[in-house]
Amino acid sequence: MNLFFVTAFFLMISVLFIIVYRKRNMVPRLLNRLSNLSKREAFGYGNEERRIVERLREIGDPKAIEPLLKFYIFHNVYFETVIQKSIGKIVGHKEQLLWEALSSEDPKIRENAIYALKDKKPICSEATHNMLVDISQNDANIDVRCVSIYALGRFGHCSFIPVLEELLTDEEEPIRNHAREAIEQILENSVEFLTQSISRCRNCGRDFSSQHKKCPDCERKIEQLVGTFSSKLETEKLKQEIKKRIKE
Repeated sequence: MNLFFVTAFFLMISVLFIIVYRKRNMVPRLLNRLSNLSKREAFGYGNEERRIVERLREIGDPKAIEPLLKFYIFHNVYFETVIQKSIGKIVGHKEQLLWEALSSEDPKIRENAIYALKDKKPICSEATHNMLVDISQNDANIDVRCVSIYALGRFGHCSFIPVLEELLTDEEEPIRNHAREAIEQILENSVEFLTQSISRCRNCGRDFSSQHKKCPDCERKIEQLVGTFSSKLETEKLKQEIKKRIKE
């Protein structure tokens, strides 16, 4: 009887191993087929490429991430959605799986990896933020730098503002424009968060008198934020809008 159970156990393990092995070996073939299909004029509109991408998602091999990133932003929105869902499923909560793509020789892959990280905003760590800051300052490709700056604005941390302010004097106009927009995005989100008219301050959690619309301490923080950061911007409209919200 014991011999029967031992044999059955090892047989089950062998079957599982074969299944996993076959799945792993299937990935290169699927990627090769997808690469060949991508040379067609109508690529992205057929069912075959969609089935390949969905199969790669089911297998979940991280080796498929970088090849799929080539199509993360695509002219066919339906196929783009399939790609993005597949990469999101493979990456899961492991943002590190996208880090290698940030150093790819292909600028399009680096750019799309940043878009993918931006879509993973809730799980992104300080390490990812630091990588994006470095890319925004030092990447050799202007488009990659612009996308990185855009992502920093979407992440919305005020700690990015000093870095973005330095980029306001960059020699490249697209970099300056993206840096300005990112700062405005961060400031706008910060002010909206701090100035909500509620009886419990959502910034510090304390109750305050109903005769005030904002917690006095947080109101001072807003004024400090405006004075420290927006005074260095040329966007007068933004400063006026922020000051208007503070006085409401």
